[in-house]
Formats: sequence, structure tokens, C-alpha cells
Amino acid sequence: MADAAPTPQQTAQTRKFERQKVDLPILIVVPMHDRTKIVQARGNDVSENGLAFFAGMELRVGDNIFIEFTPPYSNKPIRVPATVKNRRGYKYGIQFEADSDTERKIIEQFRLLLQFAAGGKH
Repeated sequence: MADAAPTPQQTAQTRKFERQKVDLPILIVVPMHDRTKIVQARGNDVSENGLAFFAGMELRVGDNIFIEFTPPYSNKPIRVPATVKNRRGYKYGIQFEADSDTERKIIEQFRLLLQFAAGGKH
């Protein structure tokens, strides 16, 4: 199956970046032609260039979305662009997308805040 998530054995051997386990609420923002769809999801793990999450929604590999996270003790969410890279059921793997140095800095801040909120290293 082309859009299935890798098996744990494949993941450990072929991952480009180390992943850190998280379990955090996030929002998936999907721009559509006539509206924007926003769905609650759970972030499962994060790496330097991506995130895995569970969301009860239909996304396709290649879809361009946004991931939004509101850090603890903050009322200002951070939203970053991403592309769906793989899927197994309702578990998705995305890659952060940055077109500029500014976006790369926002993604780095987003990633560090996710790790911090999960109680991990930073």
C-alpha cells in the first residue's frame, strides 16, 4: 500500500530524524475552496522535520494543511504549514513546509514548544 505508514522495523532503520513521543492536543487546519475545515487531533510524536498525529478525518497523501498548537500558559496559537506524507487509517505523518527563513524559524519554535509541552528535551 503506497500511503501506509512504515512498520516499526522500517521506521527505526530508515528515519532521517529522531522522533520524540508526545501526546498533545493540536488542530488540523485544512483550507478548502469555499471554507476552512478545522479538526481537533492528537500529536503522537515530533521530529525535526515532521509530526505524526491521529485525527478522525479524511486526508490524502500530498494534501497541504496547517498544524496549529497553543503552548501551555499562552493564548496565542502557532500555525505551521505541512504536507501529508503518509497515512495508516486515521494516523497521519506530515512534513513541515517552509518557504522562507521566517517560516523555518516559526517551525523550529513550534517543534521546540511541542517537545517542551510534552516534557521532553529541547
